[in-house]
Amino acid sequence: MPQLWRHERLQLISRTPVMTIPDHEALLQTERGFWSVGDPSCYRQHVVDDGLCSLPVGLLDKANTIENMRSAPPWSRCEMRDVGVRRLSGDVAMLTYRATAGRAGGKIYKVRARSLYR
Repeated sequence: MPQLWRHERLQLISRTPVMTIPDHEALLQTERGFWSVGDPSCYRQHVVDDGLCSLPVGLLDKANTIENMRSAPPWSRCEMRDVGVRRLSGDVAMLTYRATAGRAGGKIYKVRARSLYR
């Protein structure tokens, strides 16, 4: 497995009912919202109040993550691949994937991402 990924991201996310999800589409749809065009509302809605996000600028709490997303240029594209979901306990699941994203006129960003949902 090539180690080309420059950053790992970990988020604790809430309000998505893992117990009732027959496949990973609902989790993946929520995750895609984090990569949407510069709107931090997905973070506001889905990251638990005491959740942490590991971003290139450091480990941030929810408020600082939202502020960072508000001030960052929006992603113009994001491709997710090698998606996997693993149930860690009855109501906790981990979504893993590789993402390649870009901003208009910016460098390509590659990440191995893991998000925890409960």
